[in-house]
Amino acid sequence: MVQLNHMRDQVAWLSPTRGVTRRFLLFFTALIVSVFGVIFTLTPTANAADGTWKDGTITYEGNTYTRYGNGIPNQTADIPKGAQVYTYSSSSDKSATPPKVNIIWFASGEDPAKAKTAHYGYYSQTGDATFSDPSKQATVTFSGDAASTDEAGKEGETTSCIVDGIGWIVCPVSNFLSDAMDKLFAILQSFLTVQPIQADTNGPIFRGWAIMRNFANVAFIIAFLIIIYSQVTSIGISSYGIKRLLPRIIVAAILVNLSYWICAIAVDLSNIFGHSIYDVMEGIRKELVGSGTTAGPTSWRALTGAILAGGAAGGAIATGVVVTLASAGGSIMLLLPILLGVVLAVLVAIMVLAARQAIIVVAIMIAPLAFVAYLLPNTEKFFNKWRELLTTLLLMFPLFAGVMGGAQLAGEAIIQTAIHMGDDVAKLNLIIFGMAVKVAPVVVTPFLLKFSGSLVGRVAGIVNNPGKGLVDRTRNWSKDRADAYTAKQLANKDNPNFLARQAQRMDTNKRKREGWKKAYQDRADANWHNEQAYRDIHTNAAQTESIKQAAENHANQHVAEMRATDATMQGLDINARASKLALDVSQAKVDANWEEIKAGDSGNMVVPSSLAVNALASYQAGQRAQAQSILEDSIQNTAEVRRASVAKEAQQNTYAQAMIDRAALQQQAGGIAGDVGADSALADAIKQKRSMYADEVKAAGELIKHFNLDGTARQTLAMGKADVEVKNAAGEVIKTFKSDSKYMREAAIEAQLSGKGNYLNMEEIITASGSNLKDYATTISDAIVSYKIADKAPFMGGKTINTVSQGGIGNEDQLATAIAKSIAGGKIKAEHLVSMDQDALKSMVAKVGGKSGASLGLDAAESVKFEYFVHQLGNDAQKARTDPRLNSRLAVGAVEALEKLENLYPPGSPPPPAPPPSP
Repeated sequence: MVQLNHMRDQVAWLSPTRGVTRRFLLFFTALIVSVFGVIFTLTPTANAADGTWKDGTITYEGNTYTRYGNGIPNQTADIPKGAQVYTYSSSSDKSATPPKVNIIWFASGEDPAKAKTAHYGYYSQTGDATFSDPSKQATVTFSGDAASTDEAGKEGETTSCIVDGIGWIVCPVSNFLSDAMDKLFAILQSFLTVQPIQADTNGPIFRGWAIMRNFANVAFIIAFLIIIYSQVTSIGISSYGIKRLLPRIIVAAILVNLSYWICAIAVDLSNIFGHSIYDVMEGIRKELVGSGTTAGPTSWRALTGAILAGGAAGGAIATGVVVTLASAGGSIMLLLPILLGVVLAVLVAIMVLAARQAIIVVAIMIAPLAFVAYLLPNTEKFFNKWRELLTTLLLMFPLFAGVMGGAQLAGEAIIQTAIHMGDDVAKLNLIIFGMAVKVAPVVVTPFLLKFSGSLVGRVAGIVNNPGKGLVDRTRNWSKDRADAYTAKQLANKDNPNFLARQAQRMDTNKRKREGWKKAYQDRADANWHNEQAYRDIHTNAAQTESIKQAAENHANQHVAEMRATDATMQGLDINARASKLALDVSQAKVDANWEEIKAGDSGNMVVPSSLAVNALASYQAGQRAQAQSILEDSIQNTAEVRRASVAKEAQQNTYAQAMIDRAALQQQAGGIAGDVGADSALADAIKQKRSMYADEVKAAGELIKHFNLDGTARQTLAMGKADVEVKNAAGEVIKTFKSDSKYMREAAIEAQLSGKGNYLNMEEIITASGSNLKDYATTISDAIVSYKIADKAPFMGGKTINTVSQGGIGNEDQLATAIAKSIAGGKIKAEHLVSMDQDALKSMVAKVGGKSGASLGLDAAESVKFEYFVHQLGNDAQKARTDPRLNSRLAVGAVEALEKLENLYPPGSPPPPAPPPSP
């Protein structure tokens, strides 16, 4: 219980800064990982040396450089006198003016075959040995002298990285991590030792401690005054309390003024014990190695270099240890996760131990206040926290030194065991394992501190959080990589590795056992379901469920009846329903307010009652601004929803068109219904296309209405003559109607034929229904019927509608033929002449008046009928013009047309013979 209280107090102490600490550590971690990522990306991928020797020539960047004479006799450009020069020129370099040459040169007196570096430049050459205008200057490095390099080339060992495919990134990353490991580990060792506390009164720690001591002494003076006052007046602390308090005050006063040196002694003891324990372990480790034992790896860099070189650097690992190419290559997958995980763990340990150093310094500086807290029972808990914190931090070094020394000893024992093994693969993997054991304490540092329950343990818990900390996340990453590698090995049926094949057999056997177990269990279940006992149990369970359901229904019925007849139950039910209704009303108010706010109205946004009058206007202005922002967001949301809807419509249109065009797709959609299903799918697609087309035409019509296009503009669009622009009062174009839009043209056609356009516009559209507007013939014929155009022009009804729908009227002559056929059919009487639109009447007279049936495209029988009925129209025209019951409805233009018709076919003239009656 005491430990729980202690932990609870620590959590309460840390809670104000816990979030800030975590964010800082996560930011720092992200920064470190980002830096590593940049370094990994920018790490050069070249081999160990830029230049190589072979047969007395230099190979650099894929080009071969040969010796140029016996050196430069005089200094030229930046090449000194007597320099040894090697040159290379491409064909383009030689043809340049002046010629260009690539030069690698060594200083005078230097042996090129043994030089480690040389100078490179790109020069202009004039004469035999005169070079100028140097550019692209660089330093060329060599891994060894010419003789050794040539010999190595003969043996085929010219690579420093055996990893194929991704070696360009794996090798530099591994080398970087191993170098970082060696350096970071040295830094970590310096953090383990707390710097001894100096007695220098000018030191910052002493000065900070002195300030705290002065505050503590003031507290003692106040305590003594309280004791004196209580003793004199008998008010405050009792005599018994004074007797108990005085020894504490005396002890605390002494400890306060000696606390600096007490802490200094504690720090020295921690350092002494820590170094002593580590030295003992290190001595045992050195005895284990001894002079007669083969030496082990000296650094992570040496081990990594040997593995990546595939045995070329084997001597760097250990004396007498030979590493083959196969064994080194197989160990890379084991080495890289360890390097990455341990480097990140070292970074975490450094951050934790740095926090330890800082907290120790702060604890020493506040030591006087801690001893003052020892005075009173109510404040003694703070002294205990300080004491436990400082003790835990100081004991951390001896504890860590013991673990570190033990790890070094165990790791060395593993390495020495590995050196004497015969199997190269097992030898190298065991050496890697031994090196990993040596640095294992670095990984467990956060766990040691976390286990201590101290403040640094809290920091370690944040850094090492399973979900966010580096150590656990690194371990999880390594485990995931290892699992992925294992799965890959198991999936490769042709894996040449014996151990991998054994693992595959084990995995196959495991899967067989689990599969057969599951199959047997399923079969056992199936057999059980066929047993009479199972049916009896199942029947009993079903009966029980029915009984239970009936009981629940009776109970619910009883409750419902009580709600209708019992005052108490009815009152409770009404209260429940009323509260639900009140909630609905309140929610409806909230929803209504929200909808008004989304509309940009801030009138129902509540103002805090505590707001000052002078701040009211500013607050309401902020509310209005917020409402406007919400309105804009709502508009944007609506636009995006509409955009998504348009995309879905486009998808549906594409699907429907594909269904119409592709018979195979129709059969596929029809499924087992065969041709019937295919026809149904096709019909649905056509219906969908027509519906979508109608929606687009309707939308275009709404635009025409909204922008109030006049008849001329609508006719221009309908005929596809030109685009129509709509301008505002300032003459700016605010909308352009495209004449190539089929939806816009069809909407304009419907608008004109609906009666918004005059007859001449209608006739122009109908006349072009078989030519320019042939794609809209169906729409035009439907409009003739829908909008009853035959009431204005009787010759537009009957057979003319069918002719239009079939695209049979494409010019004036074809329209005249349709009019003549209507007259030949006796469809136009005197009453029609009165009710006809005057423009229609004029058009009829102009197109057929005075013409023969043959000239209008009628056959012989139709011509006879036409001649008879057109003469009758002369009499009908006179009747319509002179009869008072009819002529009151005639317009001026209609009278003129009737007079012209009378003149063409005088009423008193003998009519042609009557046509034979229709059979």
